Amino acid sequence: MAQSIGLLFGIGSIFLCWLIAKKLWNNYIANKVGWIAALFPSLILYSVLFLREVYIVFFILLALYGVVSWTKDNNLKSFILAMIGFIGATFFHGAMMIGAIAFISIVGMSSLKETIKLIIKGKINLKISILLFSFIIFAGLYLTNNIKVPYLGNFKSTSSIKNLSIKTELNTHGDASWPKWTIITSVDELFYKVPVRAIYFVFGPFPWDIKKFKHLIGMFDALLYMYLVYLIIFNIKFILKDPALRIVLIILLSYIVVFAVGVGNFGTSIRHRSKFTALFILLAAQGLHKFKISNNKKFKANY
Repeated sequence: MAQSIGLLFGIGSIFLCWLIAKKLWNNYIANKVGWIAALFPSLILYSVLFLREVYIVFFILLALYGVVSWTKDNNLKSFILAMIGFIGATFFHGAMMIGAIAFISIVGMSSLKETIKLIIKGKINLKISILLFSFIIFAGLYLTNNIKVPYLGNFKSTSSIKNLSIKTELNTHGDASWPKWTIITSVDELFYKVPVRAIYFVFGPFPWDIKKFKHLIGMFDALLYMYLVYLIIFNIKFILKDPALRIVLIILLSYIVVFAVGVGNFGTSIRHRSKFTALFILLAAQGLHKFKISNNKKFKANY
């Protein structure tokens, strides 16, 4: 029964991925995104395993639908839908709140900018004022250590290099561990070790990390992400110009940075990065190859 429920959420994730792509791009690209989401190995795997990944993917996509809708119509309902999605994902893994924080920060900064423009014109927008006030209250409570973010804790514990060092050291272990030199021990190391750990999180394992035959499965999975990232970089100018795609990219990068610190071996990273596969696919959508069904009903790709 649990596997069947997971499979239903997996199918729902494919539909949401297609729906978001339709809002971001067009019907043609949305169909390609739907096929890639349906055939991506790790998404298929975690849709039939009794694990939380499939539920997190579903709620993250629900949140993204709200985020994209908000950028299109600036509707309060879309903002609420986005928060429902992030909260739903956080229920299964506390670190998913990072996406909500990134989105709230963007909304807060946007609201501040709009409020200043309106004040100059002698006007006040109630909706924008509510969003700005909410952002200020949340930021103030977090910076004064009055609230704790799941997985990260309060601001004091999050900014403690000692806690970060302990976390990276504890998680960097086992046959599938990242190199020991990636363990963070000082503030200065954050600037160059976090990017390295982020690369390991998304693209690991590398050939020199292979110690067992089963590790090759992880390397094959990593090659798929390399291809998606290549497509994202190829279309980065277009992504940065589009408000919705830009926010999706910021949310994805926020998750990667946090998990780069919290994860220390590629066995775990393969599972964790599958939570964000849909975000990679959505950002890479424009450059994906064309897929079609042939006359003899066999799936093939045109390269």
